[in-house]
Amino acid sequence: MTVIDLNTGKPHENPTKFSRSNSKISTKQKDTGIRIQWIYEPDKLLPTKVEPAPIAVNNVLDRGEYYERPEAVIGVLVHSGEEPVAVAAWYGNDHKGDWNIYGDQPEQSQQVYFLSGAKTIFVGRF
Repeated sequence: MTVIDLNTGKPHENPTKFSRSNSKISTKQKDTGIRIQWIYEPDKLLPTKVEPAPIAVNNVLDRGEYYERPEAVIGVLVHSGEEPVAVAAWYGNDHKGDWNIYGDQPEQSQQVYFLSGAKTIFVGRF
């Protein structure tokens, strides 16, 4: 999997280095700065360029949003904003207990997550 830098459109030089600030998002602030695109086709799981991510992730709970996996979705493409992003997924119909899938990514980057058998997905600020 390639982490793509949104500023250059090239592979991220150091996708494990985060410049995480301990900023808090106000509960009144709706937009997290994160965008996603659900993936339905296997060939879209390995993008080599910046792809569109038109769905805004809102600050609903835990600095992000929980989703019920849409039918036929196999993955999710995520664009991070000014802060790193965390993606977690559970095989159950809720987000109780430890996650079954987890990933994080640096700010201003694009990354794809294969959802396997996950039914509940969280995308939010790290």
